[in-house]
Amino acid sequence: MKRIPVLLFFILSAVFTYGQVVTITIESIPENIDEFIELRSELAVTPEGGAAMFALAMLVLEQDSDFAMQCFTVMLANDGTMLKDDPGGYKGYSPGNASMYHIDRLIERPWVSRSYVFGTSPSDNYRLETLPYEFKFIRNKYSEIEPDLIKVFIDCSGAGTPRPVTMQENNRGIWKVKEFSSLSVGVRESKIIDDDL
Repeated sequence: MKRIPVLLFFILSAVFTYGQVVTITIESIPENIDEFIELRSELAVTPEGGAAMFALAMLVLEQDSDFAMQCFTVMLANDGTMLKDDPGGYKGYSPGNASMYHIDRLIERPWVSRSYVFGTSPSDNYRLETLPYEFKFIRNKYSEIEPDLIKVFIDCSGAGTPRPVTMQENNRGIWKVKEFSSLSVGVRESKIIDDDL
């Protein structure tokens, strides 16, 4: 029996394991929470759209952490674990302790958030080009956990494979993040060497 070369086997596995690529394009960055929610209402009607809005909140984090916390609050599932009651938070809520653990990791390493924008690269420290920004997603045959609970995979320029984020549909048809721990994991280090002494 003829053996399939290892590389060809992995290529075939990838083709049969993953489905069609879905691209979500962000044309502009919202300037306040009302604009963010307006964009969320347009895009987060699919799991991929909701995940793109969460990735956008991750990008906002580098520029304005207070605004980003509002964005995270409206993108996290209100299921008793992702959010906590907070009189000082947005509409009485803020990201819960488990969510904040991963958000804090992103604060320390903002290039991780930038690595989810299509076209970024470790060769230039994941520098963002001008808008629009694209996020690419894919599902596999195990993505549908339940009809209202879908795991999508976001392309990451700093990793060998797309990374999972689990999305949950709320009672208004908006897809919010149920689990995102893989999005805060480190990425390939930048190849830029600072030789300015």
